[in-house]
Amino acid sequence: MQWSSLSGVNHDDVVATTSVRPGPDALTETLERFRAATAAAPTRVTCAGPLLHTAGARCEVPVVSVAPDRGPVPDQAQVEIRGVSGASLLATYPMAGAVLTRSRGAVRGLPTSLTADATPEPEVSGSTDDPEVFRRQVSRVFERFEEVLAASGLCPRHITRTWFFIARIHDRYPIFNEVRDAYFDAWDLRGFPASTGIGAALQAGVGIVGALDALDGAEVREVNTVHQPAPRSYGPRFVRANTFDLDGLRVLNISGISSIDDQGRSLATGGDDELDHCLGSFVDLLSGAGMTPQDVRSLYLYASAPEVGRRLVTRARGLGLPEPTLVNYSDICRPDLRVEIEGRAVRPVL
Repeated sequence: MQWSSLSGVNHDDVVATTSVRPGPDALTETLERFRAATAAAPTRVTCAGPLLHTAGARCEVPVVSVAPDRGPVPDQAQVEIRGVSGASLLATYPMAGAVLTRSRGAVRGLPTSLTADATPEPEVSGSTDDPEVFRRQVSRVFERFEEVLAASGLCPRHITRTWFFIARIHDRYPIFNEVRDAYFDAWDLRGFPASTGIGAALQAGVGIVGALDALDGAEVREVNTVHQPAPRSYGPRFVRANTFDLDGLRVLNISGISSIDDQGRSLATGGDDELDHCLGSFVDLLSGAGMTPQDVRSLYLYASAPEVGRRLVTRARGLGLPEPTLVNYSDICRPDLRVEIEGRAVRPVL
């Protein structure tokens, strides 16, 4: 297990990566290794490869586990664990699969943060091939968001980041967007979170897996790039990126970025210019928050085929970006797109 820590005023931001073979106790043992190595409270686990976690498997820490829906499934899962540590920090678990962190006692300055997962129970009475069954599962993800936010004393306007992993995304993305829009309307959201909506292979009977980050007590600012328009200008309700200051650290959430031109159209040339546009947009978002590629703490790469992924990694190195934390070979939300990249960057506030 490799890990690193970045210190704020009252807490440390911890990120660890490892590879894990699937097994009944694989996830539990990996979390124990993380705690022993870092002395940190884990706040999120993300796995790509063979499934390590399924619906009904209870874990107090949020877990998202996805497999490739293009190409073979590897023998081991790539695992990223995020966590926090600090004597002034209190971590509690309002529900299974949710972690709430806040200042302990009289300590001030650390906003309240929530991480949570949302995996609907597998369908047994109908197939997720049925659009209405899938629609019901998407609704269940957003209902779970409502439940965990309420249990934590937060509300939907506090959501800063979401992830949605969708089986057979090309057929289902329009339904997903309809349901998301309906919940955002019901919540009367005026600002939208950073987000990723990407294809993946999930456990049988599950059409979607979700996750969220939420924050109360910090000002969240939207970040845009000159290379791509704001998504809401052509439909989807999310922002390219957002940033906030958290206890002496500046955090930047970069949504899943693909190759979209300045009119919101797919830049699907099949050449390296498509990859470079995706990467250039990503780096421009870093710059817009006053950050550089060296500030990237987490980098997820999604590609439609291994050879495309390898080319994207090579070109990313040329821009100074780190090696990807996780790689999954999957469908992108639009059938003509081949790559998507997302990230989280952190640096001390000067």
